[in-house]
Amino acid sequence: MNVEIVREPFILLETVEMLYKFVNGVSFRSILTQRRPTAETEPDERLVRRLEQLQSIMEETCKDLDPQDAGLQRFFAGVETGEKDRTVCLARFMICSFCFLENTDLEESIDHIRKTWHKLQNNGSWINHCSSVRLRFSDDPGSPGDLLDQICALRLPAGFQLELYQTLRRFDQSLEELMEIIRPVAERLRQTIRQGDWILDELEAYWQDSEETPLEFLSRLFGDEVAGMSGKKTTMAISLMYSNMVIYEIGENDGEQNYIYMGCNVNTGSTLRSRESSFENVSAVLKALSDKKRLEILSRLNKERSYCHELSETMNADQGNMSRNLSILYNYGFLRMEREAQRNYYHTDLDAIRTFLRQVEELLSR
Repeated sequence: MNVEIVREPFILLETVEMLYKFVNGVSFRSILTQRRPTAETEPDERLVRRLEQLQSIMEETCKDLDPQDAGLQRFFAGVETGEKDRTVCLARFMICSFCFLENTDLEESIDHIRKTWHKLQNNGSWINHCSSVRLRFSDDPGSPGDLLDQICALRLPAGFQLELYQTLRRFDQSLEELMEIIRPVAERLRQTIRQGDWILDELEAYWQDSEETPLEFLSRLFGDEVAGMSGKKTTMAISLMYSNMVIYEIGENDGEQNYIYMGCNVNTGSTLRSRESSFENVSAVLKALSDKKRLEILSRLNKERSYCHELSETMNADQGNMSRNLSILYNYGFLRMEREAQRNYYHTDLDAIRTFLRQVEELLSR
């Protein structure tokens, strides 16, 4: 396996995700009721033992905290976006958008975040879309405008857009306010997280013995989106708090290595983008696809890949609206994305569309 597994936790990322779960009442035990069985689902007793350990770590670390504290609520309270399973918060955006997966030291990570934000601003980079955990930036010409315009172009609730704008406009001050909350909690977590060392032992052995390498696993899930990872040295850390997520950084230049942050409940039987076939979820997707412009985008990108600015020009569309439509189609899994020459190229994923249509057929046949 051409992947080096490191044991040291990225304590800043771990703390942010733990506090997000704590403030929003997300229990690790609830994962059992949400988990979908797969051919490689591990025995229930092992999974239960792991989730109980994670719950214990969170409860012990946060035992003196009040989830209703104003500071915790400001940075970590989840905001529903109206899209399936998509909840955002300020702390995730502030940390995950700029935290490079190379340095595990807390203070050095904070310094890197601050420098990265200023570098993006000095380079004229602009926010072109966002996921549940991070903002995505582009150097393409044709920004939708100043910082407020960029944020308003994102598919986020209006009140949260304003809060995000005020936070980013005074980023250094906001970051320090967030760190005042995080530093003491991170120090406690650094001690309690050692209770999960046995989980790391199990998962390190799992990935070393697995027939499918972590890179092959990501390639199967995300296709060309992670094509740039092949042929480079890859470092992987196993996250306890980001239990069901994968975060990765692709080395864009020759010699630059890749970094993967693999959730402890992710295995080769996982499908990160799978959707539950329910009337509610299917209805939400059909509503997203009912927009004529989005269907035209899917048709256009099925013929040839393209990026936001180019699509806006060729389809005579507003770039902010195009960015929103691409984000919606991508978040529902109907588009694949490739990062090339500082641009995000999209193309239609017909297999994902066929899978969704089969889900509709199965739902109606019940």
